[in-house]
Amino acid sequence: CTLHSETPPQYIYLCLSCRVSTLLLYCRASLFSNTVFRYYRNALCAVLFLFNLRFCDMIETKAVKVLQKEAALEFLDRLAAGMAQMFGPSCEVVIHDMNNKESSIVSIYHGEVTKRQVGDSLSILGVQKLDEFFEGRDFVNSQGKTKEGRLLKSSTFHLRGEEYHYAIGINYDYTHLELAKSVLAELTAVGAPIEEELHASAPTLDSIFEACLQRLGKPVALLNREDRLQMIALLSEQGAFQFAKSIPAIAEKLNVSRFTIYKYLKERS
Repeated sequence: CTLHSETPPQYIYLCLSCRVSTLLLYCRASLFSNTVFRYYRNALCAVLFLFNLRFCDMIETKAVKVLQKEAALEFLDRLAAGMAQMFGPSCEVVIHDMNNKESSIVSIYHGEVTKRQVGDSLSILGVQKLDEFFEGRDFVNSQGKTKEGRLLKSSTFHLRGEEYHYAIGINYDYTHLELAKSVLAELTAVGAPIEEELHASAPTLDSIFEACLQRLGKPVALLNREDRLQMIALLSEQGAFQFAKSIPAIAEKLNVSRFTIYKYLKERS
């Protein structure tokens, strides 16, 4: 029977017991000379031998599965320790044995975040769909709260095998950061842009032009020279020429050259 070095002692004892029992039965039966009895003896020993082979295979498979489970837990524990060290005391990292909900926590770092410790039962801090959680669905960046009302960013990732179902949970306490966020929001709060404020409180060149055009009662395409002179006069009265680059803008709107606008202004003066 080939057994792994890490095979649990109880399996080794049971396997050896079967082998010894088979050997003793064979030796005791060999004292009898009855042919029929020897036939049944040989058949029984063959059955026991095959059973032992199958039993040893089962033990070996069980030992490998135990090793896989231990390796999975060892990896998760190293991962949890690293994350806890990297993100500091505000970051709790916990490993749950999902097959043992009554005492699920097998490892925890910075447990002071949620006041939990190894051996405590499974508690849900930020998940509403419990069925999906127990079935192995991952939850990333969910909002959670402690019993004291502290704010948590919570994520849970599952690792499943034939003999195990672990879940690693990350709970980051960002309560102080939320307070800092409120302070920063107050400090960075501003009103509308200055340009919008100015435009809202004073007329624009476009609005002045449209108002003067309405007073004339004609579209630009029908304006003659006298109409344009009157339009320039109205624009001047409303302060249209005080805007930056108003001459080229008004010339474009009236479909004339800038030289013409200057000429109209000179005639008006």
